[in-house]
Amino acid sequence: MAQEHPGIHAATILTNTAVHHDNSEPIPTALQVALNSALHQPLTQRTTAFLDTTLALADPAPSSDVKKAFKAPYRSRERRQAIANFVADIPAPEDHPSNAAYERIAGRMSAREVPTLLLWGTNDPVFQQRYLDDLLRRAPHADVHRFEGAKHLVGESRDIATPIITWLNEHFGEDLPITQQHREKRANASDNFSPFFAELEARRSDDSPAVVDMGPVAGTVDGTAPELNVERTVSWAQLSSEVDRLGAALLRTGVRPGDRVNLMVPPGSLLTTLIYSCLRIGAVIVVADQGLGRKGLTRALKGSSPDWFIGIRKALVGAKALGWPGRKISAVSLDPVTKKALGVEHTIPELLDSVTTVNTGELPLVDPDAEAAVLFTSGSTGPAKGVCIPTVRWRVCAMPFE
Repeated sequence: MAQEHPGIHAATILTNTAVHHDNSEPIPTALQVALNSALHQPLTQRTTAFLDTTLALADPAPSSDVKKAFKAPYRSRERRQAIANFVADIPAPEDHPSNAAYERIAGRMSAREVPTLLLWGTNDPVFQQRYLDDLLRRAPHADVHRFEGAKHLVGESRDIATPIITWLNEHFGEDLPITQQHREKRANASDNFSPFFAELEARRSDDSPAVVDMGPVAGTVDGTAPELNVERTVSWAQLSSEVDRLGAALLRTGVRPGDRVNLMVPPGSLLTTLIYSCLRIGAVIVVADQGLGRKGLTRALKGSSPDWFIGIRKALVGAKALGWPGRKISAVSLDPVTKKALGVEHTIPELLDSVTTVNTGELPLVDPDAEAAVLFTSGSTGPAKGVCIPTVRWRVCAMPFE
């Protein structure tokens, strides 16, 4: 209905679902079984097997009263015809009668940019991570509220009402009509916005230090606290030049505004350059601390679905072993054999060397309403949660210290 009546479609809120299926991969196993011609009728209509299995996918399990309520409309074989028809109408195969409508809905979702909230159970065996990834490709502006450990019936097992109400108030307020509130919010943000990298531009000829890399003094006596030694000083002029050059190189490589770029690089001048280069071209940095541990990092990175992964060698080894997403760029030089083994397409030194001058207008304007970063909480009170920071807010805290 939202696609057919765009004039009254002000926002989209979805729990676990799919609007498209890539037929290069099989549909989830549970649906394959239910669609099998020999098993379809016995599972969906002759018995309550399909309904029972669906209810078993909730975590925690629904109470007996809730189960009874779900089953109440389907007590007879005749009434379970609706379940049989519903399952039979899953339009994944290209030759399915409903596939054309399915593809049309998916395409229109890509074309419609309205505020969108996705409430997602991370352990759903049916609507898996790949379906969330597809939704985010079609609606990259969407906000995602992940429910760690929740399965198929996320609305039954988790409190989805609170984040929905909070999200509605944040986006639309309580007094103004939805469309008017959204327009005013965007206008106010744009009117008050000055790019966070404006100071880099203003200090393009400034040779005073912008970033100082510190390292331990070589030969420190064992058992004593190491003193710090200046390893590299980057001036404002150098930083501004490297940010523009690396930003242009990333664009030429294929990084686009809105792409999420995971950075796994130690603090220092390189990380500072990477952060500002990404933000300079409208890419969204994803930062998750290694203190989350292997499991926590994997959960955070798969949840944020970065398009690109930039890391030191150790991080790239971890990405290869643990299946962390994103096209790989090494923060340091690598030999050809290591690059191939780790699936690395480019290195930062190579990208910087590839650009000597940046053409006027090559770097895009930054949308103040667009995401600037996804930063993860510490995970000390539960699974680490990703917090999206819009560009218009990033300017307050992002400039390097002098």
